[in-house]
Amino acid sequence: MSDIQGLRDLAEIVGAAALCGLGQMAGNPVTSWLHFYGEGLLQG
Repeated sequence: MSDIQGLRDLAEIVGAAALCGLGQMAGNPVTSWLHFYGEGLLQG
């Protein structure tokens, strides 16, 4: 498993396990960053 996939999985798990709305959205910044800038990590 790559580090990027691990981050995506962790963000999904945190959102699924949270009991409140704030916790459910806690992984969104990571997911969004990977969506827009993840290719840069693969190239660099």
